[in-house]
Amino acid sequence: MVLGDSRKKRTYVRSLQNREWVSGVETISATGRSIRPIIIFKGKNLQTTWFQHDKVPDWIYTTSENGWTSNRTALAWLTDVFLLETQPPGYETRLPLLDRHGNHITVEFLWTCKQKNVYVIFLPPHSTHILQPLGLFCFSLVKSRYRSQIAALASLDDAAPVKKHRFISYYHQAREEGLTPKTVKSGWRASGIYPWNP
Repeated sequence: MVLGDSRKKRTYVRSLQNREWVSGVETISATGRSIRPIIIFKGKNLQTTWFQHDKVPDWIYTTSENGWTSNRTALAWLTDVFLLETQPPGYETRLPLLDRHGNHITVEFLWTCKQKNVYVIFLPPHSTHILQPLGLFCFSLVKSRYRSQIAALASLDDAAPVKKHRFISYYHQAREEGLTPKTVKSGWRASGIYPWNP
């Protein structure tokens, strides 16, 4: 139950304040497929205490000083996730659709793409809000599912922080519900990229 002053137009729900920064790099295809994400924790090294050993999804985990992606993590995504999990038969071309983030335009990143017959297509600047399939549909569902789990946690124990092991568990469930083949295809359709609808 949420109670608020009837003279106010909106009421805010207090969220947990003790959070830690985590980034995720997600990859989807126009066929409705999503592949393993890279999860980037803020820290120097991965710690076993961050993982509940019986409930760790088969994802790629790494760290960075601020919990954001870096040139190192972008290259790790390319070599350890994208190239391995999207290997076409023979030497067919792959066409990843990326934003122009600085990590996607390093010489090492682009040279690796050239060597592996990967032709990178960059979204035009300032267009991700209308062309990014993940942002248009999928992430709103994932965020909604994740936030509802955090709100449920707050209602049980307002002091319970969202630590790394809880993040993994909650994000895994939110991802399972939000990145279904149907929602992934809806994201592509909403962008007009596939099926092509300028």
